[in-house]
Amino acid sequence: MIIIHNIPIFLFLDFPALDHLVPSATVENQAQAVKELIKRTVPKHASNFAVKIDPTLGPKNKDTFKVGDF
Repeated sequence: MIIIHNIPIFLFLDFPALDHLVPSATVENQAQAVKELIKRTVPKHASNFAVKIDPTLGPKNKDTFKVGDF
């Protein structure tokens, strides 16, 4: 989803040739990488973020994320 002028835009692109690609990092390592990115991006507000990696969220072979309450 991309937000342009407060309007959410959902993009659903299909690239079957890339279906064989899967993360090699553990869920814990992925979460740590996201936390480090947040700290670099908004250091004064990093403690306001909670990070949870859920590989079952969204459709198979689609990058999916949720922003909000867990």
